[in-house]
Amino acid sequence: MRARRHLRLVQGGVSSVEPLRAPGVLRLAEALPPDGRTARRRAPASCGELIRGTLESGEFLLNCPIDFHAQATVRALPCAGLSARTPEAETDCTEAIERFARAQGVGVRHELRLSTRIPRGRGLAAEAAGLTAALDAFAQCNGLDRDPVVHGRTLAEAGFCHGLHLPGVAHVDPLSGAARESLPPPRDLRVLVLDCAAEVDAECYDRDRARALHRANRPLLMAALAGLRVGLRGGDLRLVAEAATQSTLLDHRILPRPQLHPLLALAHAAGALGINCAHGGTVLGVLYRRGDVVADALAEKIDRAFGSCLELVGDFAAIGGGCRDATLG
Repeated sequence: MRARRHLRLVQGGVSSVEPLRAPGVLRLAEALPPDGRTARRRAPASCGELIRGTLESGEFLLNCPIDFHAQATVRALPCAGLSARTPEAETDCTEAIERFARAQGVGVRHELRLSTRIPRGRGLAAEAAGLTAALDAFAQCNGLDRDPVVHGRTLAEAGFCHGLHLPGVAHVDPLSGAARESLPPPRDLRVLVLDCAAEVDAECYDRDRARALHRANRPLLMAALAGLRVGLRGGDLRLVAEAATQSTLLDHRILPRPQLHPLLALAHAAGALGINCAHGGTVLGVLYRRGDVVADALAEKIDRAFGSCLELVGDFAAIGGGCRDATLG
């Protein structure tokens, strides 16, 4: 792990959040650009999830948006078709945008550029962030309301629904894209994002076994979910971190991470609140209250303890989800 080189201190703001209302009531539309022909939008990554599991109602997750963004630019063109100007746009976005456009009854005569530094394949929802930003930019460029129901369904059909199009911390069904609620983001929470890919093979994750484990541990999962919701609504970061840690420890039984228990002990000793993870992924997040921990010092301790077994991705603010105007910085 190259702590000093990779440490990236990001000061992120926290958006205000209202509870998610009935489908068709909450709209994400904003004013079009002056010429109505170009839109630039950005969407956040997610450090795995604060909790993820399966209950009688189906699979669910509560995401963990961080101040680390993908940016999409959509520009109207005189000729028909969608011109993807970056490899990421071609790979992730073209089919989803064309499917979305058909559903909305609008033509596709646009250029798409996607800019992102979010690492892929680690559990940071890099693909979901890019596609979320691209869909939002396309909708804005065409003067369409960004209906969260439609966007959630489109993202789920593409296989990338993390609820990043929704404000706050989103409680969603990742398979259908259905939104269950939107909770306030955890104010003053920061996440030291680490990757244990050098020691863990996420390809061996057994989702059927995970669902069976969730069913067998229903009381624990229900208690963690209830605690997380109370913590987010009441601004209790300790409850938030405790719930995330419980979910991480449960997922550890499906995808063992050799670093998890010693990292949790080190984090608690340094004043951190707990740990979250990408369920079925290789990313771990050390959760701490802003001002309680010196990130550089904690990163150095982790580097000395784990060396190359843990790579530091960065230090980020936990924020609310939802797309933002990329022209405002």
